[in-house]
Amino acid sequence: MFYTIAGSDADFLIGGDIAPLDFRADLQKLKMPMLILAGRFDRISMPRYALAYKKYAPQARFVMMEGSGHFPFVEEPDKTFALLRAFLDK
Repeated sequence: MFYTIAGSDADFLIGGDIAPLDFRADLQKLKMPMLILAGRFDRISMPRYALAYKKYAPQARFVMMEGSGHFPFVEEPDKTFALLRAFLDK
């Protein structure tokens, strides 16, 4: 299924240079407004990953899109764009 989504040339290997990098602890230091959207039925970037972002960036606003999978802007466009407008207006 991965190749269906990403294409046949999407193979890559994380080697020794990048594998140890972990910036999660630094997310709490970010001062800019952050919005995390997650689709309840997303099977590509599962909601548990978005919740992990919220754990490491407690200052972020988190919204679970209850009627969406991976594309909330397609599956719930009115709600998604209203959220984005409100977020960007701040």
